[in-house]
Formats: sequence, C-alpha cells, structure tokens
Amino acid sequence: MYKENNLKNIAHGFFLAIAMAIAEPSTILPLIIHHFSESVVLVGVFASLLRGGAIVVQLFAAFYAQTYKRVMPYMRFVFLVRFVSWFLIGLAIFLIGDKNPTLTLWIFAIGLFIFSFSAGFGSIYFSEIIAKIFDKKERGKSMANRQFFAAVASIVSGGVAGLVLEKFEAPYSYAYLFMISAVLMGIGFVIFSTILLLFSISILI
Repeated sequence: MYKENNLKNIAHGFFLAIAMAIAEPSTILPLIIHHFSESVVLVGVFASLLRGGAIVVQLFAAFYAQTYKRVMPYMRFVFLVRFVSWFLIGLAIFLIGDKNPTLTLWIFAIGLFIFSFSAGFGSIYFSEIIAKIFDKKERGKSMANRQFFAAVASIVSGGVAGLVLEKFEAPYSYAYLFMISAVLMGIGFVIFSTILLLFSISILI
C-alpha cells in the first residue's frame, strides 16, 4: 500500500503548495492589503496572522495528540476549518470588497488567523499520521517526493496567480485567487483524508 499512500501524500502536498503560494507574504499578500489600506504596518500584521497562529497551538496539540486512538477524524475537521476559512476570505473580498474596505480587512484578518490557528493542530496530526502509515525508510522517501512536487506546484501557482491578476481587475482578481486556491486545497484535503481508510481497523486511526 506504500505506492497508493505515497501518491496521496504527494497530491496533498502539491495542492496545498499551490494554495499557499497564492497568499505568499512577500508577494501577493501585500498587494491585497495595500488595495484596501495604505498602512504599511498592516502588511506585517497580516503576515504574522498567516504564520504565527500555528505556532501558538502546536505545543498544546502535540501534548494531546499522543493520547488519541484515532487521529484522522481530528485531521478531517482541521481540513474542513481551513478550507472554509480560506474560501470565505475570497467570498468576502468578492461580495464586500471596495464597498466596505474596513469590514473586508476584518474578515480577512479573522479568516487568516483561523486558517493559521487550525494549521497548528493540523501539523501535529499530520506528523502522527505519517509516522503510522510509513516506516522510517518509506517516510523519508515519501516526504522527499512530496517536497519535490510541492516545489513544482509553487512555481506553477506563480504563473496562475499572475494570469488571474492580469485578466481581472482588483479586488475581484484577489477574490478569484482565494476561491480557486481553496478549491484546489480542498481537493488535496479530500485525497489525504482517504489515505488511511484501508488501515483504520488495524492501526486504529
């Protein structure tokens, strides 16, 4: 079953990398923030929300994850929360956008924090799952494959993002980026969620 699980692990990394490249703090994220506000400080704040929320909860999640007999149900819930928060950011930009920039930024901030906060749990659950489905040799090989295709996805996503930004006017282009990336992210989540179904009885995940 290594081949099947390896492909699903790669696919998850590929689609997640595409989605995350859309809001890269050093490139696209500042464009979105500057569209709704002239504050330079907000760029740093939003970048912190995207990356800092995960760190806050990792110690908490790591402590409790070891006591769970079944990790995948929690992982699926994390996937759902991340997908919904990411998609709602795009939806808010599309429906509210320039009509109420302040409200849009608030929804944007809350969505980024929830997305990042849930990632703190997700990273721990992910590590637990990977450790249980692959032995030491398989785990290193699979994660190397995952990182390679994630790098490819990041390159591809840059071109896609540039095309969307060129074809559509702001802020609708930003909305489309988030909604499209949320769908791609969701595909990766669904694929990874099925990775352990055949093992659920034997290893209690």
